[in-house]
Amino acid sequence: MERRFGATDVIDSTRTKPVEAVRDLLPEGADHVFDFVGLKAVAEQGLAMLGVGGGLYLVGVSRPDVEAGMNIFKAIGGQKRVKASTSARPTASATSRCTQSCTCKAE
Repeated sequence: MERRFGATDVIDSTRTKPVEAVRDLLPEGADHVFDFVGLKAVAEQGLAMLGVGGGLYLVGVSRPDVEAGMNIFKAIGGQKRVKASTSARPTASATSRCTQSCTCKAE
């Protein structure tokens, strides 16, 4: 199904370690990771997949009490961004509706 929508590579997280699989494809890390699942493990994996200056976009949430941890030193050093979307309309400007964000950037 993923290939029908244009995916060039597909990672099945039930058969492989997703962070390692992404890093095999993108040794420098991903520029953007979208989390539509909303689980702690998935958000933390998304952060680990990011390259320098990469952004994690949290779109889904499974429960209101879900928390995700991050190493703040690595987040700042890696200039990683985390954005939470309050609307998930499938449009080209969906990321412009991200209203809550935390940007970790070394100045």
